[in-house]
Amino acid sequence: MNLRRTMSVYWLFSMRDLPPYAVSTLLLASDGPLRQLYTKYVDLVYKYQTVANSQIEIGGWKHDCEADEVAFRSNVNTDNNTITWIRYIAVARRGSRYIYIGRLDDRELEGDGQGGGGALRFDELVSHFRPNSDKPLLRHGSIVHTDGDKQYRKLGRVHWPARGVVHDNSLETADVFKPHKYIHTCVHQKRKVGHHVA
Repeated sequence: MNLRRTMSVYWLFSMRDLPPYAVSTLLLASDGPLRQLYTKYVDLVYKYQTVANSQIEIGGWKHDCEADEVAFRSNVNTDNNTITWIRYIAVARRGSRYIYIGRLDDRELEGDGQGGGGALRFDELVSHFRPNSDKPLLRHGSIVHTDGDKQYRKLGRVHWPARGVVHDNSLETADVFKPHKYIHTCVHQKRKVGHHVA
């Protein structure tokens, strides 16, 4: 494949978000080489994202930020009724184009397909938020909106929007997060089923 065609393929992957089979059809090209190029493209994006994640700082004094986890089903084992979940955490400031996307440990859960990979662990929260670093993920004084996961409560005092009252939960705030003076708002969602088996 010549350079011009290769650049066209990468452009279609990145700007048009087309999968290899669609690019193959569009360019009348063989599917095999396009899959190899797509694998290289994904590796390149992953490397860039990893470097960007280590440098990015989000939020600032009273800037609204959001944090949440997402999980994708990877493997369903019908023999023992378990699902392997690939998990990520994402953090962004509202209205900003910058987003942190970090990989969490995969989880194997029992259940019927619900559960989303289970609860966030405290060590995962600390490793991604980097509170002891020169460049913590969230800047000092950020307002962090999250779901009701109990680990997020360790970020800072909780503001419950329904009551409109700021509650000082300094007993829950983890020591590593206290110097950052984060304010945390919590949205309660229905309880997910499934429990951690590995």
